[in-house]
Amino acid sequence: MLDQQIKRYLTNLQDISDRNEITKKILEGAQYFFPFSRVTILTFSPINFITELFLTKEKDTFPSHHLRDDIRNLPYFLEAAIKEKTVYIINAKKSQTPIRYIEQFNLCTYLIVPLRYANTIGGFIVLDQYENSHPCNHQMVQSIESYFLLSGKLLYSTMLPKQFISLSKRETEVLQQSAYGYSNKEISNLLEISEFTVRDYVTSAVKKLNVCNRTQAVAEALRQGLIQ
Repeated sequence: MLDQQIKRYLTNLQDISDRNEITKKILEGAQYFFPFSRVTILTFSPINFITELFLTKEKDTFPSHHLRDDIRNLPYFLEAAIKEKTVYIINAKKSQTPIRYIEQFNLCTYLIVPLRYANTIGGFIVLDQYENSHPCNHQMVQSIESYFLLSGKLLYSTMLPKQFISLSKRETEVLQQSAYGYSNKEISNLLEISEFTVRDYVTSAVKKLNVCNRTQAVAEALRQGLIQ
């Protein structure tokens, strides 16, 4: 259950139409209302099982981190996706968390919350750097789940197409192969075009979809049904 202060905060976000701004506000709210100093949102494609870091709020900053992996290599992300439930890891070093991510993000206690969109898991929230002398209890986990259930609906509402978007055949092919997890070099070999041309198609698709980068373009194209 959420208290009235949190509900009011989320209600006030309903007027924000910019996806990047509302994403930042959602992460800031989670950081403010719950005792985790770092909150991260990751995209997820159920087509190729790839999850990719989208945005991190760490204390007062939005640092640039990189994570792109197949959730079949990440046991707890896979569990969260299959069971559609939050996974709570008390001690990362004593868990099945890959050591490279423990070291990269200095992980200890963390939660993975699956984000649902149109009956599909469309992403994950990771909360870590726990700042409380008391353990994270069941009531807190439920509150976090409720927060992201409501805020997730707000987030995805900004991603619904407001007008018909038409991608060229090549733009669609490049984004489709990107969704499968292929690099620019691999796509250039598959489509028998240069890497430079692949980058051009990605850039034009990003502009048409009104997003900021390749990752967002793939996520947006998936949501709009332009690729599978």
